[in-house]
Amino acid sequence: GMLRCAFEALAEIKPRIHQMRHDPRDYDIVVVGSPVWAARVSSPVRSYLGRYASVMPRVALFCTMSSSGSEQCLAEMGALIDPYAEVIERDRFPGVALDDGDFWSETRGCRKLRKFADAVASIPVA
Repeated sequence: GMLRCAFEALAEIKPRIHQMRHDPRDYDIVVVGSPVWAARVSSPVRSYLGRYASVMPRVALFCTMSSSGSEQCLAEMGALIDPYAEVIERDRFPGVALDDGDFWSETRGCRKLRKFADAVASIPVA
């Protein structure tokens, strides 16, 4: 449960994941999201980025959380990708973090998602 998730996140464990049905090389931009586990990226997403970061051309990141830790999670995701792909976030691209309140407030959550989706859509395709 939650304790195992926190342990895997803090220990930076990379569990085995299945081969993806869709090859990230087939896309101009790959959008990757993770729940925030103990202010870290989830272990399955860490495994995904470890396996596919070297073949993703550009990446947009998002995370979901119940309280806090989005900055650390997005930074960790960016660090896992950085040597390989152009991470589209912060100055170059607005990342998005959704918390529990965003899901209870349809207006606030929709506004954040719309801003993120518009930014992804506006990225010129290589």
